[in-house]
Order: sequence, then structure tokens, then C-alpha cells
Amino acid sequence: MLVIRNAQMEAFKKHAEEQFIEDIVRHLNKHHRECIGELPDVELRARIEKGLARARTYGIGGGPGLTAFVGLMFEIAPNFDEHPAIHAVLTDTSISPARRMDELIHRTSEDDWEQAQRRLLAWWRCEAVDRACIQVTAPRDGVTPRPIADPGSVEARWTDLDYALESQAERIRCTYYGGEAFPLFHANLGPDIFAGFLGAPIHFAPDTSWADPIITDWETRPRLELDADNYWWRLMIDLLRAAADAGRGKWITGIPDTHAGGDALAALRGRQELCFDLIDRPDAVQAAMAELTALVDPVYSAFFACVDWQANGSSSGWLPTWSTGRCNVIQCDLLALISPAMAERFFLDELVVQARWLDQVIYHLDGPQCISHLDWLLAIPEIRAVQWVPGAGQPPMRAWIPLLKRIQTAGRALHLTVTPADIEPLLAELEPAGLMLHTQVDGEAEARELIRRVAAWSRRR
Repeated sequence: MLVIRNAQMEAFKKHAEEQFIEDIVRHLNKHHRECIGELPDVELRARIEKGLARARTYGIGGGPGLTAFVGLMFEIAPNFDEHPAIHAVLTDTSISPARRMDELIHRTSEDDWEQAQRRLLAWWRCEAVDRACIQVTAPRDGVTPRPIADPGSVEARWTDLDYALESQAERIRCTYYGGEAFPLFHANLGPDIFAGFLGAPIHFAPDTSWADPIITDWETRPRLELDADNYWWRLMIDLLRAAADAGRGKWITGIPDTHAGGDALAALRGRQELCFDLIDRPDAVQAAMAELTALVDPVYSAFFACVDWQANGSSSGWLPTWSTGRCNVIQCDLLALISPAMAERFFLDELVVQARWLDQVIYHLDGPQCISHLDWLLAIPEIRAVQWVPGAGQPPMRAWIPLLKRIQTAGRALHLTVTPADIEPLLAELEPAGLMLHTQVDGEAEARELIRRVAAWSRRR
């Protein structure tokens, strides 16, 4: 019979602890290199031991939780847990130690968020606090995604409120938000949901949704007005309210992908049919657009009433462009198919109404076919920023420098989703003031290093 004596057990525990400390040393060198500096190895290990001991007094166990605690100790201060707000979280026995660590990481990021807010507000003004804005996300170190129960069908993955809340909360929990990135809940029922609010049937695929046109004859078309009992309208409002309630203090609940105006009419009529109608039935199109324009106020009023924008500011749900007040993206992707003259005749007025209703507006300019519309869009003074998206199969972002300079010269901020490799060439050509670069990397250390480099590259201008 094998007998393990107490001394042997202690030796096993000591060896396991030494291995664990070695793992943490590697973690700190990889992800917190600037924080440990030139600290001698002996002192580094001694501080890790003290950190582990402090963490365990709060009931924190398991590798990820202990590693995160030690990482915060090096990032903030050796006695960071004595701060009253942090200590209150660590001693809250009503939640599990794992939940405490999640909440702790959220609390300790609040100072970063305040600085990010200053940079974001300066970005809207085409200014820079100290560098170009950079929104960089990465998988959080030491965090393993938890499985979310599948609701059973493609449509349910879009429409089940519990699934939407749980899956997005888990995505946010597992994401590191660096620079001006921030946790954002996207109340998403697809790009044609505005048409759904007006009675169009909605169909779902794993990555998108679409509407069946319901305007088949202009003479007999339905009036375009909101029905408070419409299924899709009630679902969207319920989703926004639930997300805002669940995310209080954890994320910004974004305004849905609206696609109002011309894009909504294209979904209700069919894009090809609507393009012919601009020539053959202009009066009918303008009458429909007048009805859609009248919906801007009730739709936006309902959306913003669901989120605490007066206290927390707001953002589009799919494009992270936070500001104080009422903020959203406006767009008309139908412009890719028509001339500037047609666009101004039929769709300018509705876009202006949207832009004036909001406090901060960014325009989503999607693809080379829309560039011909840029002059009249930039003539709308309420549009303070432009997101340029080259589109699938187009050259990388750094190939569009002349266009981007044109937008900056017009006094508009830029929001660009880029690869990390694009960033240095862009900063060599573009002004850092009013420039937002949005990207993803593979880890927290890479994200922090990229932010440091963006600061250095911004100073070259």
C-alpha cells in the first residue's frame, strides 16, 4: 500500500506552487513587460508570492483568477486591493470569486475609460489629445469562453432575447478593450429590420437577414407607418431595454443598425425596381420618402428612450463611435447604384432630417461606387465624421490615402477599420487629429504595444 506522508504532500504542493509561479513569470514577461521593468528575478518572484497570498485571502483560486489578480497588482500598485471600491468587490460574498474578478477588471478599467472619453470627444472635433485614436481589441488573457446554450435554430439565434444577452455578455467578458475601444452591445436584427417594422417579412441566415418586398404596386401600396404591435418593432424595443438593464455599468447599449430612408425603401420595394422607379415613378418615390422621413423622430425617440444616453452617452451598436448626447451612424447604401443628382433629389432631405435629429453623426461611406456622392454629403454640416469602407476585393486602406486626405481637408473626422500592418503607413500620411483606427490583434501584450507605437508614430507628424 502506497502511503504519502505529510512531508511528501507538502513537497508536492511546493513543487506545484513553484511551477505556477514560473507560469506567472512567463505571463508577466509576455503581457506586462513594461510594468515589471528591470525588476530582479528574486524580487519579482517574491512579489508574485505576496500577490498570490493576498488573492487567496479573498477566496480567489484557480490559475486564471490568481494570474489576473497578480497582473493587476503589477499594473496598478502592490496594494491596489486596499482601495475601498476594489476592496468592496473582493469581499462581496454574494457573488462567486470568478465573478468578483470579472467585476474587478471592469472597475479598474474605469480610469482608462475616462481618458478614452476625452480622446473620443476630441476626435469628433477633429482634434487630438496626445495621439491618433486607436481602438484595438484582443482576446483577454487567461479567459476561457463559456459555452452558451444554442436556442435551436438560425432564427432563434437572432430573436431569442436570453441568447442575445448571454452570448454578447460572454463576448464582452472575453474581450480586451484597448485604447479608445469600449464594450458595446449590438441590438442586432439585421440590416433590413426597418422594413420589418413596416410589415415586410424578415428571413435569417447565420450572418445576415433580409426582407421580402411588400410594395409591388405603387397604387395599392400600404402606408408606411409604425404599428406599435408589429412583432419586429416590439422585439427590438424589448431587446434594447433588456440590454440596457443588464449592461448597466458593464457596456454601452448601442443604437440598432437603422438603414432608414432610401435603404428602407429599397428593401420594401426591391433595389432594382426602385432604381427604375426613380425614372418612371418619381412622384410615387417622393411620396414614400416623405412618409419614411416622418418616421425618423418616432423611431429614434423610441430607441434612445431605451438607453441611458443622458448619463452614459451613446454609440451606434455596430460602429463604436461614442459621444455624449445622441450619436449614430447614418447611411444610404443605395447610392452605389444611382447618380449624385438622383441621390440629392430623392434622398438628401431624409438624411438631413436624421443628421439634425442626432447630436453627433458619422456617415458610413461604403465602397468606390459611393465616392461620387462625397461632395454633397460633405456639404451637410451636421455630418462630423466619415467611416470609409473600401469593400470586398478592393485594395487595402493605405491605397486610399488621396480620398482620406480629401475627407480630412474637408474638416471631417475619419473612422477606419484596418489591419495592424496598415497603421504605420496611414499615420505617415494622415493627420492624427480626427483620425480613428479600429483593429484587432491576437493578445493583450500586442494591443498595448500597438497603442504605444501609435503614440510614437503620431508624434512624427
